[in-house]
Amino acid sequence: MKTKKLFNKIVIAILGMMLLIGAGTVINKVVKNNPNTKAIGSAIGEYTAVQNGDDAITNTNFVTFDAYFLNNGQKVRGAYLPFTKKEPYGYNVATTDLWMEIKVLSNGSLRNGKLLFTRDNVEETFALIEDDFVKSDVIGDNALSVSLKDIQTGTTKLLKIKITPNVNKFFSNDNKVKLVGDHVDNDGRITRIEKEVNFAIDTSVDNAVAMNKIYSDQYISRDYYNLFLRIMAIYFFHIIIKLILEVIKILKRMYRICH
Repeated sequence: MKTKKLFNKIVIAILGMMLLIGAGTVINKVVKNNPNTKAIGSAIGEYTAVQNGDDAITNTNFVTFDAYFLNNGQKVRGAYLPFTKKEPYGYNVATTDLWMEIKVLSNGSLRNGKLLFTRDNVEETFALIEDDFVKSDVIGDNALSVSLKDIQTGTTKLLKIKITPNVNKFFSNDNKVKLVGDHVDNDGRITRIEKEVNFAIDTSVDNAVAMNKIYSDQYISRDYYNLFLRIMAIYFFHIIIKLILEVIKILKRMYRICH
């Protein structure tokens, strides 16, 4: 009977250790997949620079389009926008401006122009007021499109929107802005134009966040996981020591019986 109880205790201890190891593995993956700002990796923050000619549009020499961020005056294809703790609770988040540049170089105009937006891990804030180029006000978050008025030869139009990272996905190069429209040359010939530009947004939280969620009143940090693992390890260590002592007692009894 005592042997059976001991066996049951050993099984429970082994299962507990397996659970502890499994929990550690999962937590380690969470930490690796959601790195903090200090360990995010040297590649983050190093983004492709915009090159001469990148703004060209296939099948026309008269209209160009590009979208980019400015990093110390240099045009680049991505931005690193981390979440950081705000005391005593909550968080701050970095933002930046995405610049969109449309040029009609010569010979005619751009008509029926429209900017279309695809978001993978960003929130976009618009504050575009109707003017000689923007057809109507676009104000608020995550607009689907911006309609343009006719843009004439010799014009360069710059527009910007504010980009905020979405912590549901820490890394993405699948955010997009697309220009569509018609180029009408001086002879009335119409050329349909389309050009899509991808841009990268990377973000992180200064402590790995379980389930990729941020709460305004608390942070779930790696320290809590480490504390949990330590407590569980101490608990199972004491159980194992007790089991070893019981095994030693049983072995002693068996030795006496046999001799």
